[in-house]
Amino acid sequence: MMTVATAQGSSDELREPVLVRIAGADDLPGLLRLYRQLSEDPAAVPADPIKARSVMETIAEQPGRQVLVAEADGKIVGTADLLIVPNLTHGGAPWAAIENVVVDEVARRHGVGHALVAELVRRCTEAGCYKMQLLSNKRRTEAHEFYRSEGFEAVAEGFRRYLLV
Repeated sequence: MMTVATAQGSSDELREPVLVRIAGADDLPGLLRLYRQLSEDPAAVPADPIKARSVMETIAEQPGRQVLVAEADGKIVGTADLLIVPNLTHGGAPWAAIENVVVDEVARRHGVGHALVAELVRRCTEAGCYKMQLLSNKRRTEAHEFYRSEGFEAVAEGFRRYLLV
């Protein structure tokens, strides 16, 4: 299943509707390009293409895990990594973690992020999730505004402990 949304705005960059689908091995170059846009820290750069192919195979085998891509004009213009987690609380309803959300710099503010979130919500609702959560670096204030506009609320304090530096 996939979501198709019409790109918004008057940009020449996106002339076609945005299609959101599960990523495949052929999408790896586009994903790595987007992840390079996401990584501000040199330690957070994407895996090299050979290792990335192996990682994608591992991800594809994980139950509840889906890397989504948004495609427009035949190009990968966005992505989000979704993990639906089984849960013993909330009556056994699962919850969802969303990570590595990226919209290509040239495609921002044209409906790509909205199409990704709509598909994430659809998949999580279909799975019976009681919540969706994501973390966003405190410096990414524009992203925070976007998440709020999509119905997310900043209701928790997030903590991280990096193990690899």
